[in-house]
Amino acid sequence: MVRGCRDAARASDAARADRPGARNLAESRRSALMQAARRGEPFDEETGLPSPELRAKLQKVTWYQHTRDFIEKRWDGAPAKSRRNFADALATITPALVKTEAGRPDPRVLPRALYSWAYNKLAWRQEPRPE
Repeated sequence: MVRGCRDAARASDAARADRPGARNLAESRRSALMQAARRGEPFDEETGLPSPELRAKLQKVTWYQHTRDFIEKRWDGAPAKSRRNFADALATITPALVKTEAGRPDPRVLPRALYSWAYNKLAWRQEPRPE
């Protein structure tokens, strides 16, 4: 259990060495890990994270999943105009909330894919078109 804490602390030390000015953040992280070890919290051997922290990390819901859940719950009882408005609103706002550019499709393709497939429950049974 403590081994995972030590591995995570070493990773924090390595991160501190790579980024100037991150010393305080690394020390704070190390301190949090050591406190978890003192409280007797189990550590995941693969990630080196305390189990409660890992559980919380795995339970996070992404924006995309949240919007898909919304469509799934509202779709069947909504009139066609409302369905179209849901899809349009979500397809408009979602690209603005995407944090990373890595793997992001062309700016003209993303809203179209969201509108016609991701936020169209009737299209979920089909594979998305490879555009």
